[in-house]
Amino acid sequence: MKSKQRKMTKQTQTNETGTEQEGPTSGSKGVARRNLIEDITSRAIIVATVPTS
Repeated sequence: MKSKQRKMTKQTQTNETGTEQEGPTSGSKGVARRNLIEDITSRAIIVATVPTS
């Protein structure tokens, strides 16, 4: 669980930095959306794995 929180924080920092550097462009929006999808996917995998163990 600790690693999950750390990963989420890392992603948020990357998103914020990317947004600041790139600015409100469609490119940065696409990257943020991709990161969000990755976060949801990894979270779904974790949620599916936790009850088993």
